[in-house]
Amino acid sequence: MIYPYNILGQDLEIAPIFANQFQTKPLFISLDDENLTGTDFDLANQAIFQDQIFQILQSEQREWGISDYLEKRSLLLAQYPHIVLEKRFYHLGIDITVPAGTDLFAPLDAVVELSGFDNEPMSYGAYILLKHQPEGSSEPFYSFYGHLSRHGLPKNGTKVVAGQKIAQIGDFGDNGNWFTHLHLQVLTKKGFEQGFIDKGYTTETMLNQINKLCPNPAFLIRI
Repeated sequence: MIYPYNILGQDLEIAPIFANQFQTKPLFISLDDENLTGTDFDLANQAIFQDQIFQILQSEQREWGISDYLEKRSLLLAQYPHIVLEKRFYHLGIDITVPAGTDLFAPLDAVVELSGFDNEPMSYGAYILLKHQPEGSSEPFYSFYGHLSRHGLPKNGTKVVAGQKIAQIGDFGDNGNWFTHLHLQVLTKKGFEQGFIDKGYTTETMLNQINKLCPNPAFLIRI
């Protein structure tokens, strides 16, 4: 079993990243090509796209939504030439749609490896990278959180404990001008060293080795 999944049976307690702020289970909202084909989603305007997603949540009487790991999103990304040129269409994280201002909590004890704000359009905006090394593990792994509010971010080197508030979800201007959501991604030591903190998407040719670099982060979400 690959790391970090091989540590999950060691009585590792994972705190909910959104605590008890939601009374309903999340609605699965796929943003992959198959689901978006033929829909009325406005993929060129993030404000309209956001309204459309939240209208779906409201119609289903849900407070938040979630999309899957490794979704192929060439339609959603068609307006971003550098991604199209590199053919990086497979999403390496899980997107969790929540209202701006929602509190975010650390799932595990960690040290803040990186914390900052990228003001480039359609970037992560404000972000945090947590470094985790559970007791008995031979090497660390990392959890990455993008599209946050830039206000109140912890400083690099800050120690946090599981269940501690670390940030809030950002709105336009703070979150890279995306619809309000959390990009959650896990990186192994190798993935971090190879620069995957800057790559939220990968190519089809990388899929056969991506679980050694950016494995599925679903184990960090308690529902």
